[in-house]
Amino acid sequence: MYLIEDAIAATVRRVASLVPSSTLVMSFLLPIELADPKVRPGIGRAAEGGEQTAHPFSAFSRRRRYSRSPMKLVIESVQAVLAAALAEPYFADRTDGLRPPNNSEELLVATI
Repeated sequence: MYLIEDAIAATVRRVASLVPSSTLVMSFLLPIELADPKVRPGIGRAAEGGEQTAHPFSAFSRRRRYSRSPMKLVIESVQAVLAAALAEPYFADRTDGLRPPNNSEELLVATI
């Protein structure tokens, strides 16, 4: 969320040149309008806070965009890991009801 798309692409290309056949995991935020309505205010406040510090949110991501970007030249496979999928194995037994919000920060797993 802090890097512009060109910087993300450059990072992926650089990692691919150094360590081929590796797995790279990146977190990303969906555009606010695609986030769960319950978490939109929090994402908006976080983005505003980033603007006021040295960490502005440079890019929100749409998962499908990576298949059309220059990164596809070095990415062998890509998989989005949704927060809801992580909630089941890692949060199922919690008695306090804590769960990650749906459709907010998610993971992109790329084999390069």
